[in-house]
Amino acid sequence: MSDTIYLRNLHLSAAVGPDRWHRSGKRQPAILSLRLKYSVLDAAAKDDVAKTLNYGTLCGKVIEFVDANSGKWALRECAYELGRMVGTWAYDVPGEEPKGEVQVEILLPKGALRVEGGLGIELSMKGYEVTAQVFIVKELRVPCIIGVNAHERVEKQIVVINLRMSGVRRSDLQLNGQPMVKAVAEHVEGSAFETLEALVTFVARIICMNFRVELVTVSVEKPSALPFVDGAGVEITRDRDFFRQND
Repeated sequence: MSDTIYLRNLHLSAAVGPDRWHRSGKRQPAILSLRLKYSVLDAAAKDDVAKTLNYGTLCGKVIEFVDANSGKWALRECAYELGRMVGTWAYDVPGEEPKGEVQVEILLPKGALRVEGGLGIELSMKGYEVTAQVFIVKELRVPCIIGVNAHERVEKQIVVINLRMSGVRRSDLQLNGQPMVKAVAEHVEGSAFETLEALVTFVARIICMNFRVELVTVSVEKPSALPFVDGAGVEITRDRDFFRQND
C-alpha cells in the first residue's frame, strides 16, 4: 500500500543558475512538481481535511520559499533545500530528523536553446538523504536526415530527444547542461542514420563518453513519421561500461 500527495507543474519565477543565454542571476521560468509519500487512511476514513496535508498551504510555502531564496542556489542545491523544507514541514516530529519521502522536480523551460520542455533535475529524498538524482533534458528538437525512404534521405526532419541521466556529479549538473545540449544538437544535425535505433545509440554514446555520465535513458522520436500518430520513437538505457566494452 502506498499513498502520495502531489503538486504538479507549479509555475514560478526564480534565479537558479544560467539562463539560455548563459546569464547568471537572471530570473527565469521554473516549473516545479512535488510528490510526498503520505498516508491518507485517516482522511479517507473520516472524510476530514484536517487529517491530511493541506496542499494549498504546501503550495504557499513553496512559493514563499523559492521567492525568498531566488539567486541563492544553483539548480541541484535549490531542489535539495526545497526538499528539506517540504519534508520538515510535512513530517515534523519534534527533536527528530524527518524520515518521510519527498521527490522534487524542477524544470527550466528556457534553460537552453532548442530545448522546448526544459533542463531540470528530479531529486528523491528520504529525510535529509538524497536517494536518487536524475538530470533531465526534455524535448530537444533537432533537424536531421533520418529514415530509409527516398524523400527522407533528401530533406531533414525534426527529431525530438529526451534525456534522463543518473550518476552525474553534482558540479556537472548545470555547468555541463548547456554544452551537452549544444554538442548533442550539433552531432545529431550532422548525422544521416537510416534507423532511430542507430541514432538513439549514437546520442547515448555522446552523453556517456563525452560528459562522464554513468547511466542515461535516451528517447528519440519522429513526430512526422506517421500521418495519424503524434510520434514514433525508440527509447534505450545505456551505461558507460556498455560503450567501454563495445567501442
